[in-house]
Order: sequence, then C-alpha cells, then structure tokens
Amino acid sequence: MTDTALMDPRSVRSQDALVRATLHLLAERQADAISVTDVVHLAEVSRPTLYQHFGDLPTLIVAAVTARLQTLFAASLPNTPVTTAKDDASGSEAIHDLLQHLLDEADVFRHALHGSSGYPVIRQLADLLARRLQERGPLHEALERGATPKHLDRFIGHGAVGIVADWLDVPPADRESVDEVTARLTALLHFQLDHSCVTPTTPDAGICTEHIDTEEEA
Repeated sequence: MTDTALMDPRSVRSQDALVRATLHLLAERQADAISVTDVVHLAEVSRPTLYQHFGDLPTLIVAAVTARLQTLFAASLPNTPVTTAKDDASGSEAIHDLLQHLLDEADVFRHALHGSSGYPVIRQLADLLARRLQERGPLHEALERGATPKHLDRFIGHGAVGIVADWLDVPPADRESVDEVTARLTALLHFQLDHSCVTPTTPDAGICTEHIDTEEEA
C-alpha cells in the first residue's frame, strides 16, 4: 500500500470495504473456505482492486484481523503506563474487557487462526500485545531501564496469545469463562512482575537492580 493510495479517498473506501467483507466472512467460515470471489463480491470491488491493495487473500485476511485487533486493543487496554501493583485492579479490568471483546467475536478470530493465515494472525496479535506491554504495560518501567532480559515483552506476548487462542478454539460448552481466563492471565503476569525489576505485587517478591549489581560486583 502506497502513501498515495492512503491519501486517495477511493482507495481508502475500497480498502475499508475489503476489510469489512473479510471480517464478515470470517464470522461465518474458516479462512481457508473463503475465496477471492467471495470477498470482492461482498465488498463490491473488482479482483484487481484486492490485489492492488493487499497482494493476495491471505495478506488481506491478516490485515483485516489485525485492524480489528488494533481497535479492540485501543478500546480495552490502558492508555497510560501501568508500572506498579497499585494499578492491578484497572489492569485486570482491561484484560477482562479485551477478553470479553475477543469472545464476542470468537468466530472471527477462531476462523482466522485456521489455515494459512493462522500463524501470521497469531504473530500480529502477539506483536500488538508486546508493543502494548513495552509502551504501557506493567513491564514498561523495567523494559525502559533494560533491567529485564531482552525480548521479555515478546515472550510474554506470545505466551498470553497462545493461551487466548487455545481458549477461543475450545467449544463454547467447554470454554472457561472470561473471569477464569482473566484470573489465569493476571496470575501469570503477577508472577512475572514478582521476578522482574519493577514494584512487586507481593511484599517479599521482586528482583531489583541493586541486588543484581551487588552480585555482579561480588
């Protein structure tokens, strides 16, 4: 997609129509059961338009799901840095809200995870979460100081996404509630916070820079 295309209202409308059509179809069927013909017919655009803007159908599917995820992340997760245990309540609420939004559109994300688009979708979701952790999340302070291992944000992001993807893929009758998954993710995040160089969630937990420096000097 070029900058010129982004500035052209007609191009923007075509891209939006293709994204909306793709999300609509993903709510009905798995990604591998969707064809280019299905998408362009529903979007009321030509096949060359799809190829012009996205290159191919798998790329469009990933772009559509990523756009939806970005909207959900922006609506659910905190807009200010969360660095201490006192922010636990609001952080848990944000996780709960995001999970509820994902559950409300579970079919879209479940269907996107199957087939050739599956791994790229998971990678995009994990990257979004890692960036949010780096910029706004509870590990923000430690990551800024470099007091935690490199790529910890990506490690946590991919782990959390794996849990959520497995959760959404379970049949509704056997699926854990949003409250249960929120509690599980919060407990895992607390564990990481308690072993990182940030304000711990329990009084006797945490590893601080001073301790690390002392051990290195010894």
